[in-house]
Order: sequence, then structure tokens, then C-alpha cells
Amino acid sequence: MRVLIQQVYASLGFLAEDFSQDAEDDREFIEKICIPSAQRYAQVNGYDYHLETSVPDIIRKLAKQKHRVDGHTVHVNMRMTYIKYLMLEKYNEYDYILLLDVDTIVTESTPPLPLSKGV
Repeated sequence: MRVLIQQVYASLGFLAEDFSQDAEDDREFIEKICIPSAQRYAQVNGYDYHLETSVPDIIRKLAKQKHRVDGHTVHVNMRMTYIKYLMLEKYNEYDYILLLDVDTIVTESTPPLPLSKGV
């Protein structure tokens, strides 16, 4: 059984212009705390780990504009989410893929994944 822990790190480039200063200030926290915690979790449990930092051309070509519907701002695209789902196709040799947000902290007390069939 093959398991992949996957994260997408957008602030290395393609979404940086969309980030607020607060998000930019969190970069060190993400790079020194969050990402390593997910990497350790994968290693301890015998899972593979992948941090996606490249941007497929199909994502780069998506529009960046936003519009409002019924008083709510709707992002015409959600590029980071699209990349996560493109990775599902890229890594189809895995039995399980856990998509973690890049700002997730995985603690030492986090148990192995409760793997079962289905999504």
C-alpha cells in the first residue's frame, strides 16, 4: 500500500502577488515549522512526501479576476486547489493521497492515517 502526503507551496511565486503582507510574514513559520512537520510525519509513518512548487502551464493561463455574486466575492479560479487536484492525476500510482494545506502543523502525537477504501 502506497501513501503520499502532498502539499502545494504557492508563495514561492505564482500566487505571491495575491498574498497580503500578513501572509508574507508567515513565510518563515511555514518553511521552518509547518512543512518540516508534514515531512517528519510522512517519514515516521513510512509515507512518501511531495511538496509541489512548480506551476503547470494550464494553471498559469487561468484568469486572476474576481467578481461578485449576491454580495459575495467569487474567485473565478482557485489556482492552488486546481494544482492539488492535478497532482491527484500525476500521482495515480498511490493507493492514498493526503492533501495537506501548506500551513498545517502535524504534531508528534498525530496517529497514522486511518486508511480505508473510498475518498
